Amino acid sequence: MGDESCHAGHRDRIRQRFIRFGADSLFDHELLELVLFYAMPRRNTNEIAHDLIVKFGDLKGVLNAPPEELKQVKGIGDAAAAFIGFMRQVSEEYGSAVPVRGMTASYENISEYFRDHFTGAAENLCIVHCPANNTKLMFFKDKLLASDEEVRGIVESLVLRQCSSVVIGINHGAGPLTPDSADFDVVKLFSEKLSPLDITVSDCIIVNSKNTFSLKYSSAI
Repeated sequence: MGDESCHAGHRDRIRQRFIRFGADSLFDHELLELVLFYAMPRRNTNEIAHDLIVKFGDLKGVLNAPPEELKQVKGIGDAAAAFIGFMRQVSEEYGSAVPVRGMTASYENISEYFRDHFTGAAENLCIVHCPANNTKLMFFKDKLLASDEEVRGIVESLVLRQCSSVVIGINHGAGPLTPDSADFDVVKLFSEKLSPLDITVSDCIIVNSKNTFSLKYSSAI
């Protein structure tokens, strides 16, 4: 029941963001989730949406994909493939031909993204996010301080995906939002690894069960 409630809350937050601010307030995978909500009303569509983006590159790639290729993604059956095709045809009918979107990655959007992914998770999880490319989002989700091997994998992923800046999200669970020394250690670790590669750590957002805190806007970094 708790898991269903969590998914329902996530769906409602995405739906309300779309209603209030439009499609440009959502990342590609979130728009796909919104589409899949109606094709899969009882499924958690988050992972499926991410898998579609990974396979087809972006929202346009997913909507233009043939049904048989869509169904190669775990969780996509005939009904979901047909609904995605329906969305493409509606788009074409209204002349948009599924344009490439240029979503602005605002503090509010990224904070919401982190909060959704940290909901129900253990404390001290860290996510590195590349806001310049809204189709390639999460590269790391593990304990707060990564091993050298894990850090190397993250750095390689960011370089491969041509990221110019990253935002780090750290989960404090039910604890206070105040950043601690371990949080600053994470920022320092990634800054030192990414700076020689011309990749900037543009912010670190602390998340707890009630709110978010930006180190950038508090002038802590």
